[in-house]
Amino acid sequence: MGGVNFTRNRAWWHTAVWDEYGQRHQYLALFPTFAFMIPMYWYGSFVNRELEQNFAAKMYQLDYENRRNRLTHNLIMEHFETHVEKIQNLLDEVKENGFEKAFEYEIRNPLDDPIKEALPVYDEELLGEISEYTGLTHVMDNLMDRGNFPYWMREMFAKSVTRRKTPHAPYKYLSQFSYFHAVDPELTKIDPYEGK
Repeated sequence: MGGVNFTRNRAWWHTAVWDEYGQRHQYLALFPTFAFMIPMYWYGSFVNRELEQNFAAKMYQLDYENRRNRLTHNLIMEHFETHVEKIQNLLDEVKENGFEKAFEYEIRNPLDDPIKEALPVYDEELLGEISEYTGLTHVMDNLMDRGNFPYWMREMFAKSVTRRKTPHAPYKYLSQFSYFHAVDPELTKIDPYEGK
């Protein structure tokens, strides 16, 4: 019983205390560090990067904003001065030769009046044709077919697109306006998932 208790060798006591208490507290501190502190450090590195970029942009603005504004102002005024010089030369020519002589070419070759088209009446059918022509309808259909969205979001997507009464039919209203090159709607569809 007494032997080791009364010797000077206490290695067993230190080993027991270290194994049972010391290492337990080390692991208790190590696992939360890996679970919490390291992800926070990783997140903090991104925050630090954003702060550095913001600070760099702010310092660039403080250093170069006035110079860039002066340069822009000088370029604008130089461009304006070129127009002033042209007008002055034109007025001098009118004063010397008269209006008819100065504008002889323009008087003989008048500009044709631009074609003035009547503005379209944006009713539901025309808006539906525009949505189908630009591909918005097709994109929204693909989004709702292939996306895993809740019901309220699907309803919001469906309301955001104006649809035609007869989809993929020949265009009735777009062909009246020259700025729309009305073609067969089947040729305008581009589907990256088609044929897969």
